[in-house]
Amino acid sequence: MKVQSPRSKVQGRLLVRRILLLCCFLAGPWTSADAAARPRYGDTLRLSFSQTAETYDPAQAATLPERLLARSIYETLTSLLRGNRTGAGVEGRLAASWRAEAGGRRWIFNLRPGARFHSGNALTAAAARAAVERAVTRAQTAAAAQLRALQFVCSSPDPARLVCDLSEPLPVLPEMLADPALAIADADGSGTGPWKMGAWAAGTRARLEAFDDYWAGRPFLDAIEAEFGVEARRQRVEFELKRAEVLANSPAEARPPGTARPSPAVSLLLLGVPAKSALLAGDGAAACRALSEAIDREALARLLPPGVAAAAFGLLPGWLSGYESLFGRPPDKPQPAAGLPRVALRLIHDASDPVARLIASRLTFDFRALGVELRVDSLAHAAYAAARESAPHDLYLESARLRTAAPGVALADLLQRYQLKGEIPGLFVVVGPPETRAEAQYRIEREALETARAIPVLHYRDVYSFQPGLEQVRLDESGFLDLANAWKK
Repeated sequence: MKVQSPRSKVQGRLLVRRILLLCCFLAGPWTSADAAARPRYGDTLRLSFSQTAETYDPAQAATLPERLLARSIYETLTSLLRGNRTGAGVEGRLAASWRAEAGGRRWIFNLRPGARFHSGNALTAAAARAAVERAVTRAQTAAAAQLRALQFVCSSPDPARLVCDLSEPLPVLPEMLADPALAIADADGSGTGPWKMGAWAAGTRARLEAFDDYWAGRPFLDAIEAEFGVEARRQRVEFELKRAEVLANSPAEARPPGTARPSPAVSLLLLGVPAKSALLAGDGAAACRALSEAIDREALARLLPPGVAAAAFGLLPGWLSGYESLFGRPPDKPQPAAGLPRVALRLIHDASDPVARLIASRLTFDFRALGVELRVDSLAHAAYAAARESAPHDLYLESARLRTAAPGVALADLLQRYQLKGEIPGLFVVVGPPETRAEAQYRIEREALETARAIPVLHYRDVYSFQPGLEQVRLDESGFLDLANAWKK
């Protein structure tokens, strides 16, 4: 009798798992009836983040780990299809289908059957109405502000139907409702996502547990344990000892361990000019343009690991907007501009932002070519947040993470955040085919850049490291790490 080797047995079990997974995905979207038949592999996945996480509230989540927690726990009514640049690629999440009436002033959303909150409560239209109106009121995003301006209000004529009314037509409402800040949370704070919060220590650790009654089927893993604010050296040691299976590396990490996988460029390093800057005393726009032309972006990008960063000439990266190259490149030899102040300029940055910390000192050399002295102050996170709003400074350098892969919504967020001149409502209007909307986005971004109050410096990627044997991890275009289908060999 032929004896099967242990290695063959392991390979056989892995083959069975892969066949089961293939059958699951070929079967199409999951329904609540399918959830019980979904494979369950167990085990706990351990993640390590260089950044901190102080909240998982979707309306406030800003850092990479905060947004990963929020999007794992909470879901939106709609979501964006991959490769969406036109605003037309929207699919259902908690809303199974929808239609517009009254010329786009009224929208009717049919909720997904079987969706439940982590508390056990069913997702009814009444609960969805309260949740989406609460999110629109609380969120500080451009999409939420636009909805408030259009007197967005919802009703629940029956348990499965959510009706939303606006004062004016809004053809892109389904796209706007994909904004993660507008996720659905019950009155007690519970979400509907594949993961529920098991244990939470703000700034330090979190444990997510699989939600057994998830409408699309329980996650394959039992739990996710995440640690935040981990120094790069300790991250590497934990990874080598296999105490962490996934690292969210600092973008400035020279050689990420394990199998490195980058996201698309989802972060913008931006040089901002506050309203009281000495640069704006004379011809502020000309002075700011001179500074922008003095920045050697290609050299700055080379300070980060190969392939992580690229020179930025637009607010949105080219892969998302499709038109960044039209903004052109500054001259090779910048010329001093009249009106530049002859006093030292104060630049502040957040010491917890590794990319800003790395680039700030290098900018002093670029500006010296214009005869401008730069004094760099690296401030602790809380001190930087306070100084950014009130303390006297001439420039600030910070990273802005794109909230969504919908170009119009992402651009509107940046215009609002940095108080740039721009026709924000125009980014939420469709006046013709997708090319027409793209042209409007280009015009609005060009006008914002001409004010020179915000100077794009770099676009850069997230970089993850994975241990061997981790399967079915999805990294989407906004940099979100979807672990609902992940499993370990």
